[in-house]
Amino acid sequence: MLNCDYTGNTSYKFYNKCIVEVHSCVEIISQRVIKTPVVMGYTNTAGNFISGENIPNAECTNLTGRKLIIEGLLKQKVIYTADDDEQSLHSANFEIPFSTFIIIEKDTPLSQQFRITPYIEDIFVSRLSERSVFKNTTIFIKASKVC
Repeated sequence: MLNCDYTGNTSYKFYNKCIVEVHSCVEIISQRVIKTPVVMGYTNTAGNFISGENIPNAECTNLTGRKLIIEGLLKQKVIYTADDDEQSLHSANFEIPFSTFIIIEKDTPLSQQFRITPYIEDIFVSRLSERSVFKNTTIFIKASKVC
């Protein structure tokens, strides 16, 4: 069962003998607008140059000359029990740095500030062995201009 208060804290309860629950929080460390190359056209597979700013790609995005770079930390606490039923709960803490970018409008000033709202969409945890776990977290990041 996934419970999220949409302030960046998420708790996921597992019905598993070893992994009891995972608490997650996303902390945004920095943001900045940067200049990137502007698309002037492309050469198609036939060797013809196609001018224009719209180049189709797998992500359905177009390079505008501006990106918002976001850096943050994913903080997680995994609460688990040992194989021995007599032992109490234990926890392991993790801080995973990440960075991502969002393509933004071409006329965005380099000094523009954004309200960054991270959402934890999914947490997957699996026990690999007696002493290791695999965990994967999907984060959605929303950026809104601050006027």
